[in-house]
Amino acid sequence: TRPFPVKPRSFWALFSFRMTCSDFLVATLNSVIDKSDKLKTYIAEAEELGIDLLTPDVNKSKEMYSIEGNSIRTGLRGLRNLGKMCEPIIDERKNGEFSDIDYISRLLTVVDKRALESLIYSGALDSFGKTRNSYITAVPDILEYIKYIKKGTFEEIPFNLPVVDKLYS
Repeated sequence: TRPFPVKPRSFWALFSFRMTCSDFLVATLNSVIDKSDKLKTYIAEAEELGIDLLTPDVNKSKEMYSIEGNSIRTGLRGLRNLGKMCEPIIDERKNGEFSDIDYISRLLTVVDKRALESLIYSGALDSFGKTRNSYITAVPDILEYIKYIKKGTFEEIPFNLPVVDKLYS
């Protein structure tokens, strides 16, 4: 007697057919989430099959790829330069959805230049209604703001930050 009633190859074929195509792709994408070359291959496969891939969103994305309606939502962990730094974002979101500048003030310990730029370029902040270019232009001023907040020298912040004022007014 065998410990397995079917051959392993047959088992995986049966397993893949029992799942929907989207479920199978989500599982596959999550298995290679840290390998960008393989990820590109499976993303191309999803597009070829006509499955919509939604951009990441700080208010909607989970850590890994997930199914949202008939589409697949990109997970925050799949973003370059973010990796496991997505966990505090998801944890903080339990206190309520982010709203524009609120995102920065609630995640001071997590946000750095690389993470912020990755979120901007990937479209994870697009739901706030501003353009990516306006966010990229404001990155140096936002990082300066974060630096002052982290130091606890709020009184010393030069409130002459026209790019940030223009972006958030």
